[in-house]
Amino acid sequence: KLCECQRRRAMAATPDPNNKVGVSAWIINPNGSLVYDRFFGGPGMKSNEKLRVASTFHGLSAIAAQVSPVRAPPGGQLAGLQNRGITSIEANAYTLTCFHSPTGLKIFILSPLGSGGLKGEIEPRLKEVHEAYADYVLKNPFYEPDQPIRCELFDERMDQLFQDCRVGAVRNNQGFRNMLGGISAFIRR
Repeated sequence: KLCECQRRRAMAATPDPNNKVGVSAWIINPNGSLVYDRFFGGPGMKSNEKLRVASTFHGLSAIAAQVSPVRAPPGGQLAGLQNRGITSIEANAYTLTCFHSPTGLKIFILSPLGSGGLKGEIEPRLKEVHEAYADYVLKNPFYEPDQPIRCELFDERMDQLFQDCRVGAVRNNQGFRNMLGGISAFIRR
């Protein structure tokens, strides 16, 4: 027999088939601060939830990079291929896929498992988001590094990249909370 907290954890880790949640794109600067988040096809999260997801992922990714047994030999041609952290997490109903830029920027996408809108194109889209970041944000003379991204052209490009993810009804953002509950339960173990 499960106690109340175990039952809640099990329910949080169980996907709800009626809960269709859209895709979200996130950018974390090298210091671990959330500088951009955008939800496509869904209502999104509260600001505290966004910060919790970003900081949890940044911390887990940094730990994973430190404890990874795979290391490139020092010096030589492969020296730039050091493990930078987590590149993908697959939960019961969601996938988190991350692109680590050479400058330490983390760009990640949260998407429902088997997301029909992305059709297996997550990694190329991550690189396109990075290109858009370089083209529209870094070349903006009014943008200050490590500050939240407020650039209309970048937002428009993100809308273009993820326009096919806006299709479908979204009931609420409980699915993301379920994923967070599952990750939090895993971390506490």
